[in-house]
Amino acid sequence: MKDIPASVACIIAGGDIPADSLVVKLARSADLVVCADGGARHASRLGIRPDVILGDLDSLTPAGRRRFHRVIIRRFPDQESTDLEKAIRYCVSLKIAGAVIAGAAGDRLDHSTSALGCFRKFGRKIRLMLVDRAGSLTLLGPDEKIPMKRGETFSLIPLDRCRGVRLDGARYPLCGETLQLGVREGISNAATGVSVRVRHSGGTLLLYRLRPPVHPRRAVGGRPGKPRRNR
Repeated sequence: MKDIPASVACIIAGGDIPADSLVVKLARSADLVVCADGGARHASRLGIRPDVILGDLDSLTPAGRRRFHRVIIRRFPDQESTDLEKAIRYCVSLKIAGAVIAGAAGDRLDHSTSALGCFRKFGRKIRLMLVDRAGSLTLLGPDEKIPMKRGETFSLIPLDRCRGVRLDGARYPLCGETLQLGVREGISNAATGVSVRVRHSGGTLLLYRLRPPVHPRRAVGGRPGKPRRNR
């Protein structure tokens, strides 16, 4: 597996996934499809054949093993990390540039919170995009200009204390403020033009956009490539 020249991975986790058609599109456009344990159920239902199924495998049923008997299955019994963390760490070990994640959000708040923490744990090693039913979440660098549609809704989510936040091109601009959970967040803003610019001098700052990714490969820094075929 380490010889695969992959630039973008699609990670399918076991939580709620966005529209089936979007997940299939994400898998087809990826170089590598990784199922984090229970994510194999989604892959089976959608006709997606993953390259790897990994995790503690407590959710992989005997039927799933038979269905994917030709797929690489790796068990990592470590209980100090979630299956999603194991999947991301695996992608990092392959030096993959970016990963689009589906199925990381769900009806359990603890799982959703852990998924957000992955941006802080791995965001400097691999570019991540988390996709849910409403939109997509990415990590912001110190200075980024993001193309948007006029009136597009977005939020800035600080995972820790984010200092010197400047936001231009938005209905509610920021001029060097500090964002911090429980103190001040940046929820439900809107673009006033065709792009917004976000700068900050410290902290882990996320961008949530209320729309699915149009070009997931471009969003996570992947190279252009042909659609992946399910074998």
